[in-house]
Amino acid sequence: MNHERLKEAFLQGGEREAAELFRKMMKGVVRLGLLEAMAEEVDALCGPRYRPDPEGACHRAGSERGVAFLDGEKESIRRPRVRHETDGEVHLATYEAASSPRGMFDQVVAAVAQGMPVRGVERAMDGAVSKNEASRMWIGKSREQLALLRDAGTPA
Repeated sequence: MNHERLKEAFLQGGEREAAELFRKMMKGVVRLGLLEAMAEEVDALCGPRYRPDPEGACHRAGSERGVAFLDGEKESIRRPRVRHETDGEVHLATYEAASSPRGMFDQVVAAVAQGMPVRGVERAMDGAVSKNEASRMWIGKSREQLALLRDAGTPA
């Protein structure tokens, strides 16, 4: 979508529609950035595409389906694969960071703390977190807070 069409869409729609359009546009930009970052990491490990480093220990190994968390939602992506001559599969740091639901932990705990039932978290997060995962997150945070309370109550 070019800038003029985007500006026109913002002006024609209401505030809610403009916010949703902007959110979708930014999500697309983040997704594109992730894919480019993974491609750059593969280039750094293997050399440029179609001109691999003959001295390099890593080589491209195709791609496979994976998931990434973008804007709090689980998204399906194609992730590149890299293999090392002797050590096998190389885990890409960019993919590891994007596929980890770490950022969702605080969102889930905050939602449950504000009264959302654990079963409702799965729907609210569009299936990105199951009710079991939400429950485990809540239990983990509760244990952490309980430990802080115990430590605070213990005289030094």
